[in-house]
Amino acid sequence: MRLRQKSKKLTKLGLMASLFFSACINANATGYPVADLTAALGLLQQTEQAVDQFRQSVKEWTKQLNADIAGTSAEVDALNNGFANSIVRQNQALNDVFNNELKMQMQPSSDACSTYSVSNALNDAMCDFISSVADASQTRVSNFLNQDTTYKPQIASQNNAKNILDAAYKIQKEATGESGDPQKPSDLVVRADILLGSQGDTYDALTTQSTKTFNNIVVGAKVVTPPPNKNQGDGLNYVDNYLRPTAIRAIAANSLDTIRALRVGQKGEDGKIDSPSVMQLMQKFADDHFGTPEGDEWLKKVTNTQKSADDFMSDSAVLRSIAQMQAYSNSLNMMRYRSELRMETIQAALLTLKNKEVYGN
Repeated sequence: MRLRQKSKKLTKLGLMASLFFSACINANATGYPVADLTAALGLLQQTEQAVDQFRQSVKEWTKQLNADIAGTSAEVDALNNGFANSIVRQNQALNDVFNNELKMQMQPSSDACSTYSVSNALNDAMCDFISSVADASQTRVSNFLNQDTTYKPQIASQNNAKNILDAAYKIQKEATGESGDPQKPSDLVVRADILLGSQGDTYDALTTQSTKTFNNIVVGAKVVTPPPNKNQGDGLNYVDNYLRPTAIRAIAANSLDTIRALRVGQKGEDGKIDSPSVMQLMQKFADDHFGTPEGDEWLKKVTNTQKSADDFMSDSAVLRSIAQMQAYSNSLNMMRYRSELRMETIQAALLTLKNKEVYGN
């Protein structure tokens, strides 16, 4: 646009020069035109100067235009760089957010290792617990039915009673040393608080024997005399008066032995108890999460109320801890369910005895 305007100005200058040149030609008296060369040369010089001046202006205009173009290009580049940098920073921020979320999702629960250790140890303890109850049940049935001896029932009952007393005397000697009366049973064998104690620990050697003797005393030592079992009438008597009382005593013994086995630790290769019991392991898990200094620290981590932000737990880690607690709760519910089954069995046995008392059968 600017060049076009300048070209128009040059055209005007040319026209003006032509007019000035024409003005330099004069007519004399004869009527012939006479040229004024001096004026023409001066006018020509002026024209050349105007052309040079125009060319210089074109150069300046060109430089200005190039500068404007370069400036505009720089502005475009700067704008593009700004957008590019903004996109890079935005992508980096998104990557950082994603990486942080991924890191938090991978953050393990603060108690994951201890929980797995307790669960793994509890698995072994439960195996010993089940085996212990089964072995005790088998021994009691053999004693009740006098299956392992050829003694008469009365002699077998006396033998069972003697074994119970001997165990009570031995416990007395171990508990009191030489100062105790060797012919006096230990008070420990009639302490229900030891069997039913809620300390959540593992029996030591003395309490292990004491609770075993306690259960034997409760269940009794008498062996029922089996009636003859040759005909239908004898068979009825055999079931009602021999197998039935033995089965009912076995129900009571099973509950007592189950309660006891929960606090009996696992035996090592040397036969000594060297591992925690089921009760102790479950108590430890509960203590690690509630009602103790360790439990308070765990609660602070889960709720992010501790002083150091480095110990804060992510939502994913908290969810995993909740899953661990739910698994523990499920285990307790299953143990409670088995306990309820034993209670219902005992109630059914008591109802049977009451029915026999009232109706005679």
